Amino acid sequence: MKITELTTTQRQKVADNLGLGSDAVLRHIQTGRRKASAEMAVRIEKAAKKAGVDVPRESLCETCRKCDLAKAARKLGQ
Repeated sequence: MKITELTTTQRQKVADNLGLGSDAVLRHIQTGRRKASAEMAVRIEKAAKKAGVDVPRESLCETCRKCDLAKAARKLGQ
């Protein structure tokens, strides 16, 4: 699932898991107004998983998409 596919309720749960006061940052990432750093992508991925949603870091961050270590880890996990 991509962050653009999150419902309002799912996005708010992820924001809560991130400890954010609102889901504004996630909305900005969702609409393309902002980009997620590698660190933020990892945090979002973990918070989404905790909320029961799979949002892989590679779908959030270009750096993560190009990372050989992340690719290798995904292969081992599958």
